[in-house]
Amino acid sequence: MKIIQYSFMHLQRILKDKKILLLGMLMPTLVVSLVVFFTNKSENVSSSNIYVDVVNQDTGLKGEELINELEDTGIINLTKVTLEDGERRVKSGNSSFAIIIPEKFSSALEQADSEATEVSILKLSQGNVDNIVSNKINSFIMNNILATKVANNINSDNYDKLKNKLINNIQDSKVKVEKSTFSTEEKTKTVNIAFLGVMISFMMYTMIYFVNEIMEIKRNGTLRRSISTPNSNITIGGALLLSFLVTEWIQVAVMVGFTKIVLKVNWGNSYAALFLVFTSFILVILSLGLLLSRWMKNETQSAIVVNMVATLTGAVSGCFVSVEYLPGIFQKIASFTPQNWVLNALKEVMFNNKGIYAVLPSIGILLLFAAAFFTAAASSLRTVAQN
Repeated sequence: MKIIQYSFMHLQRILKDKKILLLGMLMPTLVVSLVVFFTNKSENVSSSNIYVDVVNQDTGLKGEELINELEDTGIINLTKVTLEDGERRVKSGNSSFAIIIPEKFSSALEQADSEATEVSILKLSQGNVDNIVSNKINSFIMNNILATKVANNINSDNYDKLKNKLINNIQDSKVKVEKSTFSTEEKTKTVNIAFLGVMISFMMYTMIYFVNEIMEIKRNGTLRRSISTPNSNITIGGALLLSFLVTEWIQVAVMVGFTKIVLKVNWGNSYAALFLVFTSFILVILSLGLLLSRWMKNETQSAIVVNMVATLTGAVSGCFVSVEYLPGIFQKIASFTPQNWVLNALKEVMFNNKGIYAVLPSIGILLLFAAAFFTAAASSLRTVAQN
């Protein structure tokens, strides 16, 4: 096919400048690796959100009350999982830790039996973030035990005797939050929104290389000669996209491989899903770059415009700040940015270990973005060559 032949021609020209190619491939890996290193180096938290899994085995209502009380703090975000999933997510680094509420939790509180209310915490041997949650659990248990003891004694003792008896009983009641720590030798690092946001943003900024390549083939007359051939605009534009798709995928492979092997980043269980998500996003980037090149006159303009487009769309998509913290109007706009869809897809694959089926909607939307940008760009390719 002509499109394959032309893409190889473009690829050979791209590979000639090895220094720029090498820099373009290694820079995202370097920056993303630094973000992973420093975001995982901090072991403690203060007022930042805590993401915790909870396994509620309680047959009564107190387990749900405890979950609601933890969520009401505003900084603890709970995800209900099974015991098996909780252990797997903690070991893989997809969750800070997991809380296990015992089966007889409610009945133990009703009987003021502190020993039977033991709540287990599964964690990696890193940090003390679980202390915040442990204190909340202890407070909940003690308040419920106190209420039970008051109810059991209020009708039989006068005030002074009741007070002394409660103090003695509470001192004798030792609330335990049992912690099970997994070996750090088997753990992989938890990635956060900062990591994904930086990675996605850098991929958007690589659009500059693609636009500059179009500027170069326009300047040396290659694009004009291509347009003068019987080949369609789709064939010519598709060859450009295909050649850069190869280089972009080398960049992604280096980044994923390095962070996986050296920094132990967990990329989920479905590399097929990752491949489809990244491929769809790369096609969006290249198609948008081809479209923007219509209005570019030189490399300076391309750098300014690409940086502006990538930064503005990144700001409202959730790459820099989580969408939940953005103003309402920006939360609505986020759905119209490709970065938001690739961010959601990567969260599903990396945080929840989902596969291709779970990210198909996001992939479909990304491909629609790519098709729209490419169609508009291909229709104006002759204009690009003549400008």
